[in-house]
Amino acid sequence: MPEQEIEEVQIVEGGILEQGEDFLKGPGKFILIGIVGIAVLIGGYFAYKKFIVAPKDVKSVEAMYMAEHYLLDKEDYATAINGDANGNKGLESLAKSNYAGGEIAKYDLGIAYLNNGQYNEAIKALKDVSFDDEILGTQALGMIGDAYLELGDKKNALSYYEKAYKNRDNLLTTPMYMMKAAQTMELLENYSGAASVYESLIADYPTAKELAKAEKYLALTKNGKSIYNIAK
Repeated sequence: MPEQEIEEVQIVEGGILEQGEDFLKGPGKFILIGIVGIAVLIGGYFAYKKFIVAPKDVKSVEAMYMAEHYLLDKEDYATAINGDANGNKGLESLAKSNYAGGEIAKYDLGIAYLNNGQYNEAIKALKDVSFDDEILGTQALGMIGDAYLELGDKKNALSYYEKAYKNRDNLLTTPMYMMKAAQTMELLENYSGAASVYESLIADYPTAKELAKAEKYLALTKNGKSIYNIAK
């Protein structure tokens, strides 16, 4: 290996080890699930509620507000799912309703299950999300990947990450799920496949916030290494 490449890889290894302590603790540790995902989508989410949900059913919107309060503000996922002692409905109940916000409730329910460690239930809820939304629809696919990864099913996780980043082309979700797909390929020891995804991300999304990490991980995978085996 040329001296310059050796130095580059050594720098990369050191930097990643400093930045990636959680990455080494298990497959799920490097996955940004649930609340993080919904937080970045909040603008489009409230626009959807304002123009589609709100005019349809005021009581249902009020019920959704309370469920989301437990989900987002209190991070009380069990109550968000099941409802509270004051008679406020949980997301399980709201997801079964036929009003326009039912699709949002299914999406929220998937997030709640995911954060509550109910991964099989999260997969089932998110697979039932049917609205055609560039961000939320893509995010639902990605979170199914998160749930599969938490269950240790790397192949299905990769399949859904690939579906997510190929679903719609945008600067928010495409690079994010390309990173998750590539990192899952590393878990599967498919370093050449991971390198290819990193290269595509770098070439196609030069302004993405994931760019710096993609460049670092690419330098490793091109040399048959990974964050997972650096520490071995």
